[in-house]
Amino acid sequence: MKTDTNSLHSNEPLIEYGTFGLRLGALFIDSLLILPFILFENLYNIPYLKSELLLSVVFIFALLYKPFTEYYFGATVGKMILRLKVVNSQLNKPTWKEILFRNIFHITPIIIGFSVAFITFSQPEFSNITSFREYSILEKHYLNFVYQFISFTVIITDSLFLLTDRKCRALHDRIASTYIIRKPKNSK
Repeated sequence: MKTDTNSLHSNEPLIEYGTFGLRLGALFIDSLLILPFILFENLYNIPYLKSELLLSVVFIFALLYKPFTEYYFGATVGKMILRLKVVNSQLNKPTWKEILFRNIFHITPIIIGFSVAFITFSQPEFSNITSFREYSILEKHYLNFVYQFISFTVIITDSLFLLTDRKCRALHDRIASTYIIRKPKNSK
């Protein structure tokens, strides 16, 4: 538990920041919620249905889940379960702009991933695919490598910021001037 006796403002109450472990736990819970959609896409839509509409629906859900829930509810389902809340530098509900900046490392890879998938769906060889493994082989092109490299680099950099910041802020939190705080047990 990382707390700040001075808080963000000297006259504010004690603040408990969301630690790396809590945030990782929230991410794990959120991943479990999204996983059925991704599995459906990878194990059923790609090899059998080959529906660009379903591909789009899964990507839109993945794209909007985090920004939408953080803006409207102050947290994703995983954060809610672990009593974490996204706040801005004044400890208020973040604006849409702050939420979008905060989620830039979430939104960008999904858009790139959708683009790679859409390009792969449009290749003539795609109609012959009967498994996700075959799809993965077809998808292996330069853009996908660049996408994976950039995503990995961003995740590592973001995590290093989170692990070394006194207030447990990741790089995306600093960009958006947001914080993850832990709500007291009896608060709503």
